[in-house]
Amino acid sequence: MSSSITPLIIRASDHPATMPWGAVQAGRRTARSWSCSSHQSSWDSLMEKLHNIHVVDHEKVHYVAGLNWQVIETQSARRSRKQAKAEGAEHYLVWRQPDTVLLGMTVLSAFQETRERQAYRSLALHILPLLPKDGYAVIPLSESTLWFVATLGGQLSPLSDIVGSGEQIKKAIDVFVTMNPQPPAGWQVIAPDGFLQGETQPPPALTDWLAQEKTRRTPRLSPTNVKAAAGLWIALLALLLAGHFGWQYLQERRENAEIAAAQAALAAKRAAAKSDSQPRPWASQARFNTVLRTCHNHWKTLPLSIAGWTFAQAQCSPAGSLSVNYALPEGGTVADFASRLPYWYPGIPAGFNIPGAANMASFTLTFAPPASTGAETLPDNATQTQRFTSFAQRLNAALQLTKQDNALRDDAGNIIPVPWITYAFTFVTDIPPDRLFLAQHFDDSGLRLEQVSLTQRDGQLTYTLEGYLYAAN
Repeated sequence: MSSSITPLIIRASDHPATMPWGAVQAGRRTARSWSCSSHQSSWDSLMEKLHNIHVVDHEKVHYVAGLNWQVIETQSARRSRKQAKAEGAEHYLVWRQPDTVLLGMTVLSAFQETRERQAYRSLALHILPLLPKDGYAVIPLSESTLWFVATLGGQLSPLSDIVGSGEQIKKAIDVFVTMNPQPPAGWQVIAPDGFLQGETQPPPALTDWLAQEKTRRTPRLSPTNVKAAAGLWIALLALLLAGHFGWQYLQERRENAEIAAAQAALAAKRAAAKSDSQPRPWASQARFNTVLRTCHNHWKTLPLSIAGWTFAQAQCSPAGSLSVNYALPEGGTVADFASRLPYWYPGIPAGFNIPGAANMASFTLTFAPPASTGAETLPDNATQTQRFTSFAQRLNAALQLTKQDNALRDDAGNIIPVPWITYAFTFVTDIPPDRLFLAQHFDDSGLRLEQVSLTQRDGQLTYTLEGYLYAAN
């Protein structure tokens, strides 16, 4: 063992009564590990968004495992900081990869000590060059805690960097391999013996990896509340300089600030209450698979031709209607179609594009609208959009997602933020959608259909699905 390698240490919070931590042995080295799982009520909402984290001390640097990662557009540091703060994070970093830009976020309050000066950095980014080009690693952090980190083309996957139990890690791996097609050479896997099926390599000691990459420099985690921290130092300096004569003025300013803060907190609480009380738009709409199954059961009974007129197009709506068009054959007449339609659908009138070319017949069938099942829990934005996009990419289907402005306003015109994001989507494929979605138990959480269209051109059917995708904000 090299004498230059220092022990790995995880520092616990100064408040063990409200923040329980567990000490464990890490590897064969003399090391102490602590892992965090907050139970403070004020952090409940943050912990729902942000992963459990594990901090490793090595040679005067704190390495953090378990950052939340989001794919973002190229943007300013100020905008990235604001985005991380809006997600509930206290610290963030930006990592630029050849194809994507990642925003890493976390909460470090329980780990930081007063006047902390040592840098906090991402453990995943630090050991990234040592990971397989296309694969993933499961690293033991303690007897009951594991760490999952994955790569695609040598780049960090935003679906990884997760700290948790064995069961949680296996679920995270399932999401990763489901969302990403297997590379030609297969996945390269590093994991403890017996943890996963198939061929795996045993993980090395974490200290060995850190020692190999001790010269690597990655961006440090920066606080999201930079202005507040700077403002505090300025206020303290002003207080010292003002002395006795400025004391009353500062007291008055402090009282005004407290009043303003209390008013802002009250306004935020009222806005949050209004936001929580807003009806979820997907709650009153039937599920994606339910609508698709209902439409499929109706359009599959349509005849290919009526009096020689050939099927051209159909549009199915979850409101309970199926509008159908048939094209005029050579030598056909509108009278032929009008007289033959009652044989198939008694009492249904035929329509034609008259005045006009009179080459298209139409009629509409009605049915009972499928029932809604209430508001299910939504996946987060990254999981939801990446899951649906990857599904379309595997099928070579055309998918377009357009973010909608779903903000609400109160009577005074103030914006009421809502805890969900809305996308309009258009999904085009030549594969029957019942085979794509219904035959394989597709997870339709947060998906709602507005219309399904079938169009026949030169004997080829094209299916167009239009609707909305909802994700947790």
